Amino acid sequence: MVEGGGLENRKRASVRGFESLPLRHALVGLLACALASPAFAQEAVRPRIEPALARALVDSGAAARVMRTQLRRPNARAGELRVVVEPPPGLAVADLPLARMRALGARIDVVSRSRVRISASPAVLARVAELAEIGALRFPLVPIPVAGSGTIVSESVGLVGAATLQANGFTGTDVDVAVVDAGFIGLATARAQGEIPANAINVDLTGGGMETITSHGTAVAEQVADAAPGARLHLVLFSDDVEFENAVDYVRTQGIRIANLSVNWFGASYYDDTGPINALINESHDVDGVFWAVGAGNWGYRHWRGGWLDDDSDGWLSFAPSDEGLGLISELQEICAVLNWNQYPDQYAGAPTDLDLYAYSNGGAMVASNTGPHPPGSTPAKEICFPRQAVQEPYEVRVFRASGATAGLDMTIVMTGAAVEVAKRVYAASVVDPAVAHGAFSVGAVNQAQWNQTPPPGADNFSSRGPTNDGRPKPELVAPNRTQSLFYNGVPGTSFSAPVVAGVAALMLDQDPTLSNLQIRAALIAAATDLPPAGYDFDTGWGKLVAPFVPAGPDADADDVPDAFDDCPFAADFAQADANGDGIGDVCQCGDISGDGFVTSADEDLLQSWLARDGPTPAGLARCNVRGAAAPAGADCRIDDWAVLRRALSSAPPGLAQVCAPALPP
Repeated sequence: MVEGGGLENRKRASVRGFESLPLRHALVGLLACALASPAFAQEAVRPRIEPALARALVDSGAAARVMRTQLRRPNARAGELRVVVEPPPGLAVADLPLARMRALGARIDVVSRSRVRISASPAVLARVAELAEIGALRFPLVPIPVAGSGTIVSESVGLVGAATLQANGFTGTDVDVAVVDAGFIGLATARAQGEIPANAINVDLTGGGMETITSHGTAVAEQVADAAPGARLHLVLFSDDVEFENAVDYVRTQGIRIANLSVNWFGASYYDDTGPINALINESHDVDGVFWAVGAGNWGYRHWRGGWLDDDSDGWLSFAPSDEGLGLISELQEICAVLNWNQYPDQYAGAPTDLDLYAYSNGGAMVASNTGPHPPGSTPAKEICFPRQAVQEPYEVRVFRASGATAGLDMTIVMTGAAVEVAKRVYAASVVDPAVAHGAFSVGAVNQAQWNQTPPPGADNFSSRGPTNDGRPKPELVAPNRTQSLFYNGVPGTSFSAPVVAGVAALMLDQDPTLSNLQIRAALIAAATDLPPAGYDFDTGWGKLVAPFVPAGPDADADDVPDAFDDCPFAADFAQADANGDGIGDVCQCGDISGDGFVTSADEDLLQSWLARDGPTPAGLARCNVRGAAAPAGADCRIDDWAVLRRALSSAPPGLAQVCAPALPP
């Protein structure tokens, strides 16, 4: 372990370093904390205030650091902090005291259906924090980009078969596609050169102009335009979660059915389908029927995950036995680390564990720290950022337990601007929000130069892997990256894989405008070219993207999914749910007696009890037959099915057969 200048022997209160820059990586959800003043701590009706914001309201240095970062955003003003105001539970935005906020001197920047962003000086915000009609105050959740048409055509058009569909007259004509992104610098140039269609619609939700912050969105839109040159693009610019909610609402009100999102958020959930960002994607998918192509993320080799280990009982996390440092390989001029752990208040009711996050130079000097409090109800996440200096490299990250229990603790660290040292990288579960959302079609990346090589390629080493932290399969598939474009030419990133999928989805709607988002998903998965190992895997999902011809095939179970793409062709499965990711839908998974989508020893026990007439009728009794010919309903379940199920669970032959009633034609 690199020595930390005696930090191990100091009290935590004496440690000082850089404060975190919380809005850079969306570390916060609703946080339960009060300002440092005892009056705030005693007043139960006061708003919940994010700890980092509470600090900035009483510490001018902390406020100045946040202001410097926020000034990079469109329309930000010097001397003001941008914060998000949320109504109390059970109330709406219309119930917030906006007029009183204005009277105090706050500026109302953006209003969405569930939150408001305001700007004001720290002094004014301290007075706003006294208003009882406010539920919560926090910093905005800011996205991180995960880093054709015209004469520059992406290689992906030919590699995935989009060129073949275009040659057959399918170009995405009359299909609207939203490209939702954080910046469109160079948009006018791309239009002038024909790389972005002239009829693309600009939607600036920031008020600061389309050509701000980054050219990332312009490059993403190029990929969509190359794959579906006839599609009408809606270029939607946003900068935080308030504007993102407005972007999602714009997609709904305009009737747009395909959207691309090539940005991620850190810390808004424990990467498990919960949290405010995932909720927006899921609602848009489930209620509005939107197909969201989302970059899986570039965090594969920039990720660590594990449980608590402190082999010398000194309070510092051991990433390996007798090793308390997570080594870094610097990549960019600014390096950030985001730590979060599995105690989000909507899922954890116990006493919180408080973890502190540090970064050290090669000489053991502390270069950044986040030792802010973690009170009950607050988001379990910490972030640090610091400038890269060659003489200080290599850096390492450390984690200190300030208080709380460690039993059952699970932690994730994601880096930007640096990779994790090779020996400690954890590729598994490196997919983050909102690629983890069930409403997201998550797309990993394969180097276009290796797309058709033998042996078949794997995912790029940066491409985020599954499963999600709650065990669900992600990504859905992989698409080319490092392709040609006017902007970001040849640059790696799932940012440029996801829009290829969005473009292909537009070609599918051009073939059949009645396709639902679930049908698009099913067809893409069915058409994908599998990559080793056989079947679904957490690196490449169902395989390489293939732009499919959409057959007008039969639909035997009338669930709006053609039999060719249906995971249960003879049992209605509108959701196409597949909990274990084996390509067989939950409703026809033979052997799943409990009805949870998996085949486990619990199913064996349920079947045994039912056969002995010792238990109730299981929910999935129709799926009990796993051997022999199908029998009439009620006659499927026999002792030989139980025996085969038992042997299969111990990996003994003959294995399970898909011969239960829901898996076969009526």
